[in-house]
Amino acid sequence: MGQAAPSGPEKLSPVVAAALPRGGGRPEGGSRSAGRCAREGPAGTSVTGSDANRGIPCLGAGSSGGARPGLSGAGTPRGSGGSSSICLDPARVRCRSRQEGSRSRTRGRVRTSCSGSGSGSGSGSATGPVTSRPPAWIMGPPGGPPGGPPAQVPPHSMQGDPATFRAALRGLLNCARFSDVRFLVGQDRREVLAHRCLLTSRCDYFRQLLGAENPSGGASEEPVVLADVPPEAFLMVLEFLYTNSITLDRRTVLEVLISSLEYGLSELRELCVEFVVQNLDVELVCEALQVAVTFGLRRLREKCLNFIDSRAQDVLRTPAFHELSPAALIPVLRSDHLLVDEVELVAATRHWARVSSAVLEQPMVQVAQSVVGELRLPLLSPSELSSLEEQNRVEPFIPVEQIAEAWKCHALRRGEATRGILGRRRKGTTPREHHRFLELQPK
Repeated sequence: MGQAAPSGPEKLSPVVAAALPRGGGRPEGGSRSAGRCAREGPAGTSVTGSDANRGIPCLGAGSSGGARPGLSGAGTPRGSGGSSSICLDPARVRCRSRQEGSRSRTRGRVRTSCSGSGSGSGSGSATGPVTSRPPAWIMGPPGGPPGGPPAQVPPHSMQGDPATFRAALRGLLNCARFSDVRFLVGQDRREVLAHRCLLTSRCDYFRQLLGAENPSGGASEEPVVLADVPPEAFLMVLEFLYTNSITLDRRTVLEVLISSLEYGLSELRELCVEFVVQNLDVELVCEALQVAVTFGLRRLREKCLNFIDSRAQDVLRTPAFHELSPAALIPVLRSDHLLVDEVELVAATRHWARVSSAVLEQPMVQVAQSVVGELRLPLLSPSELSSLEEQNRVEPFIPVEQIAEAWKCHALRRGEATRGILGRRRKGTTPREHHRFLELQPK
């Protein structure tokens, strides 16, 4: 274009140098024109190696409008009429460079992540094919195919603080807010308010009671009378129905136990039995035994009998012992492990018969006929047996035939007459001389 070529070796620009072959040579016939394009074209142009084939025809002097895009000398035949050169748009070059750099860095991270565990030396590079799994951010969520739907997580039951729930429901106990059923409880007809939905959902007894009381299903204005249960025990039952927990005490636990049996609340029954077993004492044991015998609670019955065996002398003096039913007294009198002498046991049984006669308004002989057969009169000495016979004339208590059998044993001094339970000594029986005859085996 009228300008003379430089006299010295031409210094290549970075753009042209990137397009040169790795041997370091220049493109044939294209060095000067490329240099001129770099100097005469738009200033600040930069080309990376991957953008060489995306050339834009340079609009500078000496360009041939019909030449194919490409590097000078690479896309134009030698000896053509004019020299052709390529000049890149600076904005497109910069944008393309940023995109290629970002892709290159991404591919580098992928290769490094995939081959980091495949090298035996632990250097993080691999010379062979990559066989390790891609990272999770390439594969997608665990448990599913790459790019597929996330794995199904099994449901997990969670629970909040039970104390908060119990406290909220305890606030509704005997509360007028939202209540729709009234009870008149105990002999004094104390009013207790409750919520029909809670009672019927927790207890079959109340479901049937409240359903029969109002078959239409709506709220009824008539109260439900429960005269046989103390109000304190009934409120404890409601506390359990509302909160599934209960605060028991020795004074009312047996009434709560009876209510749980009447209402069919097996879980509450077990809680009450456990409380009684752990808190048995001289005053409580006979009442607990009566409940156990009446309702067939075998475990509680055995625990009470074992306690009475070890504390018999103290238990026989309690008012609760004198209030036992014959069915509850008989297993006590049959025990071989009572720590009490037979004289004391006969006196306690006489007192029991006297109290029962007054309560039932029946003669003592009639009241005591089912239990006095368990008394082991042959264990008494002759003097003790004579005293018993005198008392029995004044206050008939023991059949005359039973006393005669005891005298027969003393007269024969042999064990045949008292073989069986009547001739066995209890654990607390005071030894006497004639006891050795009771233990003789027949020849």
